[in-house]
This record gives sequence, structure tokens and C-alpha cells, in this order.
Amino acid sequence: GLFFGYIKLEENNDPHIEYIVQKQDLVQKVIVNGNAREVHAVNLSFENAGRILSTEVKVGDRVTKGQALIILDSTALKTELEKAKTNQGEAEVKDIESQISKMTLESPQDGKVTTLDAKKGQTVTPNKSVASVIADGDFQIEAYVSEVKIGKISVGNKVSMTLEAFPDNIYSGIVSDIESTETVIDGIVNYKVTVVLDEEYSEIKRGLTARLEIITNTKKDILVIPEYSLIKKDRKVFVLKKSGQDYAEVLITVGIRGDSGFVEVLSGLSVGDVIDSSPK
Repeated sequence: GLFFGYIKLEENNDPHIEYIVQKQDLVQKVIVNGNAREVHAVNLSFENAGRILSTEVKVGDRVTKGQALIILDSTALKTELEKAKTNQGEAEVKDIESQISKMTLESPQDGKVTTLDAKKGQTVTPNKSVASVIADGDFQIEAYVSEVKIGKISVGNKVSMTLEAFPDNIYSGIVSDIESTETVIDGIVNYKVTVVLDEEYSEIKRGLTARLEIITNTKKDILVIPEYSLIKKDRKVFVLKKSGQDYAEVLITVGIRGDSGFVEVLSGLSVGDVIDSSPK
């Protein structure tokens, strides 16, 4: 675990709170809220034109792989098939049977019908989407991040998250996409960030609110001190370092600031140094 090197002083009216400079990991995060959205919706279409004989499902229905969704009228093809069989045209028979099989639109996966643009008697256009099916349990998290924070986030950043509906569960994922086009929300420029989950979770439902902690930077085993121990003067940074029984200002160089209230020290201090960490 992390070691925070504070020394509890005796009640001797000493105003200083001593901190022993140590090394530890430092993490930077961007924390935002988002919502669960379905992914991998497959748009489905027919290869050939035809008239719809029946629709076997409606929007919202759960379907299984191979289940019929829409059936086109194949009466004319079946008539041609019987003629081909009579004439013993084997190649022609196989060709017509293949065309007949394509008159039924089937679900390519287990899931749920999300769109259906088909009615009985309607003529379909080749390669025009008439239905879509989303895979079961396949969700991503979408969040809108302000322009102030978006520069800190990169595709591939790890994400830890919780859901309001399941606050005791911790989920993990990675940033998979950052939209380049802005979205203005309440007058503020935001960019949509998409997070894919590391696993499928059956309890996740569309629209659930998520709290995301996007890990934007991690440095391991570095020298750190409490940020509130810093003394800033003339664009320089100092701390009060203990020497004997006294304290003296020491110039230091700082690096990244973590979300735990600590800051990286690049120069000016060493492991074991004692500084005053009382709020300035």
C-alpha cells in the first residue's frame, strides 16, 4: 500500500506538521459521468428486390441467431424451381434454391431488434437496410467531456467506473474513441468519449448512469509531497525543509499533480527529508 510519511507531533505548541518525503505512485484522473449505450448493432438488408410476404418480429423483440425476421414472397421462384426440376437442370435448381433461401432475412446473432423498416406488401430495395439487431449484453459507455479536460484524455486510457444502479460493483474498460466534432451542451463545448468495457455484464442496461474515472497518467515510485505544503513566490516553488530543529525555505521543481492531493518532486528534495506540510 501507499505510505504517507506524516509524523504526529506532541502537544508542544509546534505549528508544523512534519512529513517525511517518500516515494509512491501518482495517478492523474479525469472524472465524468456517462451513460450505457448499446453497440454492435448489425444493419440487415436483402440482396435482391422483392415484395414483403410477412414480418416475423417487431422492434424490441428478442431474437436468436438464425431466426427469421422478414420473409419475401418467393412464389415466382418456387414455380421456376419446379420447372427446373422437371427439366433436370441441376445447376439451375441449385441457383434458384439459393435465391429462395435469400428471400428470408435471418438474425445473424442472439440479441434484440432495434429497428424494423418493413411492412407486408412493401417492396424492398436491394442492399437497403430494413432491420437492425443489437447483440445481447453488448454495451459501451458514452460521456461528454468539456474542452477544458478533453486534452488530457487519449484513446487507450484505462477507465474504472461504477453505476448508480449498482454502486458496489466496479467495472473496467478503456477509451476507444474521442469524437473530433464538438457538441455544445448548455453553452459549453464538449466532446463525446466512448469507453468499451473489458467484459460483458448482464446487469448493464441501456441508459444507466455511470461515474467514470479515466486514468490519464500514472507514474510509479516517484518522489512526492503534499500539494498544500508548497510555497509559491515569484513563479518559483519552495517548501519548508527541516534542518535540526529549525525550518528553512528550499527551492524545488515539481512535476505532475495527482488526484490524491500529492505532487511530484523533480528536484530539491530526497527520500527521508522532513518538510513542513501544514496548509499554507
